[in-house]
Amino acid sequence: MTGKSIYTRFRLAAGLAWALAVLVAMLETARALRTGKPLRNDLVPLIIDGECW
Repeated sequence: MTGKSIYTRFRLAAGLAWALAVLVAMLETARALRTGKPLRNDLVPLIIDGECW
């Protein structure tokens, strides 16, 4: 990341790109893990709709 912000005319779009990137990364990781060897332990992806500070 370059640290540059993406400006749009929509207020809610500020964090949307980041949230979608994280979601896509989680889904792609889950897909990749299903095609490989079975894991020794369970892996449960957690997707929440809020931020914890």
